[in-house]
Amino acid sequence: MVTARQLSERKGRRAEIITIWLYRVMGWRLMKYRTKTPFGEIDIVMQKKMRLKFIEVKYRSFRPLKKFYAEMEIILPSATQQKRLKRSIHYFSEKFIENSNVNNNLFSVESDIILWNGWFYFDIQKYVMETETAF
Repeated sequence: MVTARQLSERKGRRAEIITIWLYRVMGWRLMKYRTKTPFGEIDIVMQKKMRLKFIEVKYRSFRPLKKFYAEMEIILPSATQQKRLKRSIHYFSEKFIENSNVNNNLFSVESDIILWNGWFYFDIQKYVMETETAF
């Protein structure tokens, strides 16, 4: 018998896979999926030329849009989760830049939070940081 938690986990993984394919259609290349760092997990890491994109995927079952927007603050990552994500992104970015042969000094790092509501998705937050080879 499948528990509610297992079902939720399956739906979340499905949302991540669909998100990966959407970004691939837009020209992004998958680098890492569900990668672990000492600070936490990053759902998806994609690359496009000199850009790294870190994507956090959230899935919630379908609800009417009015109720969905009212619950947006509950769904978004908390301040603690955002700090964890930021540390994980910094850690991964530093390791990636150290291990790659990057000739250009400017490397763009972006972070998206994608929220799935049934079959609809929303790009909720987007952060762009430009760095010189390390933070």
